Amino acid sequence: MKPGKFRIVITATGVLLVAVAILSDTAGFSSGDDFGYGQAFTVSAGVLLVLAGIFGNRFIGGYKSVSIMLLNSFLLLALVEFSSLIVVKLIGTERVFAGQRELLQSHTLEKDSLIFPDFQYHPFVMWKSAELDLSLMNVDSDGTRRTCGNPESPSVRIFMLGGSAVWGWMVPDSCTIPSVLQEVLKTTGYPGISVTNLGQNGWVSTQEITQLVLKLNSGEIPDMVIFYDGANDMLASVENGEAGLVIGNQSTRRRFQGCGQGETSRCSMLSILGNTNCYRLIRYLTFDREELFEADPVIVPVSPRFADTQFNLKDLAAETCDIYLGNYRIAEALADEYGFEFYYVLQPLMNFQFDDESLEGVKIPGAEDRSITAFAEMVYGEILARQNQYPRLIYAQQAFTGGCGDLFMDLCHLNADGNEVVASWIVSVLRENSLLLFETAGAEGTI
Repeated sequence: MKPGKFRIVITATGVLLVAVAILSDTAGFSSGDDFGYGQAFTVSAGVLLVLAGIFGNRFIGGYKSVSIMLLNSFLLLALVEFSSLIVVKLIGTERVFAGQRELLQSHTLEKDSLIFPDFQYHPFVMWKSAELDLSLMNVDSDGTRRTCGNPESPSVRIFMLGGSAVWGWMVPDSCTIPSVLQEVLKTTGYPGISVTNLGQNGWVSTQEITQLVLKLNSGEIPDMVIFYDGANDMLASVENGEAGLVIGNQSTRRRFQGCGQGETSRCSMLSILGNTNCYRLIRYLTFDREELFEADPVIVPVSPRFADTQFNLKDLAAETCDIYLGNYRIAEALADEYGFEFYYVLQPLMNFQFDDESLEGVKIPGAEDRSITAFAEMVYGEILARQNQYPRLIYAQQAFTGGCGDLFMDLCHLNADGNEVVASWIVSVLRENSLLLFETAGAEGTI
């Protein structure tokens, strides 16, 4: 074949490969909807053939020059990576490889002897707290936080379910709501009652119902179940722009789908770069630790949908309320079936202490975006408007008859004093309404 015709064939073949790669999605030949590895390789091969056909012998010389430059670049990168490895070893691998979460954990542990725990996978509920064995914080292998003062042989068992407010965000074991509830019950004449803290950081009410079902299926039947929640259902809707999802749903979705389909190449490249010693060393040297330690926490990011003027927040609030109260009805059905009492406690929020004031200038840590507090009022308004239809639904904001003062750490987390106020109020509600407590007290001769 003559050189001219050979170059034409090569050029045509290259054009054909590029066309096949671009049109493979339409023709149904690709494995996904986006541009994948195979298509990228085919396009690259096609472009090289086209260039070879157009430039002929000149392409070979250019190809050699580009290959030498790429090889030199690779050797330079390898040298930089090897040098970074030496520096990392000198500084200390653990210090350089520690992420923001690990740094914050070590900082809070040193400062307060407390920590915000890692999470570990658990079937159906998705996650629970990882095991902890600290002086002020203890979590067993099943992710259950310690409740102080449990009797050895209880006559009555109470399960308490909720999010981080129940788990005990940044308070010692002895100051969680379940632990204080346990202590108040003991000192007010109910020493035989045991409270179990089944709360978990970030859980919404659907996860709590699921956890209760798992306990019931395993044969652990409580005498009473107290749900203490509401904030996380609202915050999950804020983060997702959709009701009925868990907090962190987008990152969970990406773990299963993002790097398995359309985002494969991007995720793979980021993963490769993020695991290099050079990248980690740059992050370590340029990272402002003081700024990290002093930064106010953000409870959840706000979904971009909230900025859309056409997005109906009232409908989202109503849907969030429907799911929350739908789980109330599930709890009620389970209580009837298994014979336990239950109470649905709508947890208090910091911004509601400003009902008669403007929120202008009021700092609410973790919720500086006013759309969060505005949406919280919408969701809680929907729930409270239907409260008379749900006799076991009680509102813990009523515990703060004398004002909230400095009892809140952020929008929805109380400090140790706040937990004591709420736990004491719950006991007073139970003493007035719980047939179980009346029977227990009567059996022990305290009434």
